[in-house]
Amino acid sequence: MKNLIGEIFNRLLVLKLEGRNKWSQQLWRCRCDCGKESIVTTRNLKTGHTKSCGCLHVERIKEQCKQNITHNMTKTKFYKIWDGIKGRCNNSDNMNYKNYGARGIKCEWVSFEEFRDDMYELYLDHIKNNKERQTSLERIDNNRNYCQGNCKWATYKEQNRNSRNTHQIRYNGETKCISEWAEQYGLNHNILRSRLFRSKWPIEKALLTPIKVTRPAQTIT
Repeated sequence: MKNLIGEIFNRLLVLKLEGRNKWSQQLWRCRCDCGKESIVTTRNLKTGHTKSCGCLHVERIKEQCKQNITHNMTKTKFYKIWDGIKGRCNNSDNMNYKNYGARGIKCEWVSFEEFRDDMYELYLDHIKNNKERQTSLERIDNNRNYCQGNCKWATYKEQNRNSRNTHQIRYNGETKCISEWAEQYGLNHNILRSRLFRSKWPIEKALLTPIKVTRPAQTIT
């Protein structure tokens, strides 16, 4: 048995041996930096499992609560976006977890404060031009994590175009989704989709064939 009396483990100073517990583990009486005494096993002292009398855990909880209070943003849309990211990536009970966390998509921001420092100013810039209700967070590469280098603010229309389920069509050296091609060539989105996937037209024919306009029959008087 090694004598631990006088040794310091984190916030605990070992005072004396108190005996053994029912599993024959050595028990030591320790004094915490805060002045409170507690009984700790040799294993918990050496592994760092017990670092204080319990005051350290209380301090961490208070600090966490303080951070939640000081940013004063828990009811904002910006905070809800952050909360949604955590749920999709970390909570297996979240309805969207299968498309994010289960696919290995992670949130690289450890805290809300990190997310705020990286993205809040850009968020404010975006809502000036697009309003808050049309501002959402988009990953540039849908197979990579949530992080500053892979995220930008976008309208919901822009985000839908970047969805991994959106059909991307390549033509004349450019790759765009169906909505973008329809806008560029002045076509109805649903008509273009029907030409490509129902009628199986080649992309060039689908884009360049004018839409027939049905004229009302003339009445002969």
